[in-house]
Amino acid sequence: MKHVATSQVMTDCVMTTPSIPERTAEQQRERPESYLRRTLALAEIWRERLRGRRALALMDERSLRDIGLTPYDASYEARKLFWRE
Repeated sequence: MKHVATSQVMTDCVMTTPSIPERTAEQQRERPESYLRRTLALAEIWRERLRGRRALALMDERSLRDIGLTPYDASYEARKLFWRE
């Protein structure tokens, strides 16, 4: 059985989290409402990570094997805090 890095499998199979793009000089002069939008976008990313990790923690061994993870890999990923990639 081929071993695949947990982070790669998590990115490819279980969850994909959008990244927040770099800000240009023009974007840095935005109004305060844009900061609220960025904060809400970050909260959504964190919520998706949390949801994905909870789902991963509930998977049985057969399902984990189907996506190429060992129970140890799944446990490691599921125990990560939501703000960690």
